[in-house]
Amino acid sequence: RRRAEPGAAPTPSLPAQNVVIEVFGTPGLRFEGSMGELGATKSVTGTVPTRLTFQTRVGFSIVLQKRTPEGELGIKVTVGDKVVNQASTKKEYGLVTYTHQPPGR
Repeated sequence: RRRAEPGAAPTPSLPAQNVVIEVFGTPGLRFEGSMGELGATKSVTGTVPTRLTFQTRVGFSIVLQKRTPEGELGIKVTVGDKVVNQASTKKEYGLVTYTHQPPGR
């Protein structure tokens, strides 16, 4: 049996969940966009492949855009231990987006 951690008290709010965004596609492809909790997104830039992580108690969104006309850009979004979305684009300067609402909202 597991014992409660010292000082750990139940909280009425939702627990923070780990969010992992695996950015895949054409290796070396550059992208830019934004990600983070709803109403508090941050700018992000990078190259494929990469892994973006953050924690959230509320919903979140991610928007990434290719910075070149050729190649493929994709995202695989995992919340906790569950894959919730996977999308990719090969369009010129294409976008991949995902918005996650917490249950019961």
